[in-house]
Amino acid sequence: MIQLAQITYDQLISKLLEPDSLKVLIPVGIGVFAALITAVSTFTVALTNHFLGNRSETKKLRVAKAYELAEKMAQLLEKIEGRYAYLEAFWKENLSHISSFLEAAAAFERNDSLYASEREVMKQLAVDRKSLNELLVGSWLYLPKKISDSVKAYVDVGNFSHMRDGIGLINDYTEQFFRTLSEKHKERKSKFKAAAEELRKLKV
Repeated sequence: MIQLAQITYDQLISKLLEPDSLKVLIPVGIGVFAALITAVSTFTVALTNHFLGNRSETKKLRVAKAYELAEKMAQLLEKIEGRYAYLEAFWKENLSHISSFLEAAAAFERNDSLYASEREVMKQLAVDRKSLNELLVGSWLYLPKKISDSVKAYVDVGNFSHMRDGIGLINDYTEQFFRTLSEKHKERKSKFKAAAEELRKLKV
């Protein structure tokens, strides 16, 4: 029967520290350590590239969203300002000579069929203004604050209050619309120019 040699821990250490043993162990140890460093380095690089890749992709998506929003805003701004310009020309030619906004609105209302196209432009203007307001909600996530603020300022200058009782006896919408159109002309033009300029300067 083969007898296995009994060796203590101290004896094993002493054996390993012998010069002949060290000649073998040191290169092996260095190789294992180098392999471990390489593995850790490879993992770190892969992890870093993963996160950098995700950040780069996220930024690309944000930039794409920003330009999409800006383009939609610019298109709506042009539409809205174009409708305002059309209605201003109509006002000057047909109603501005009337002494008061109340009487001018009454004249507009009396000629319902004659001014049907202008009425439709007013409706479309309201729709476009609503769409632009909806785009502004959350736009700060993607667009510089200056753009959101300048576009909102343009929309706000066209706001006005009016009374309506729901049964047709009281409704001063038309009067207040033309009053705002006339009195806020210069301010609206200035706000439009400022908003358009900020959109043109977009850098994200």
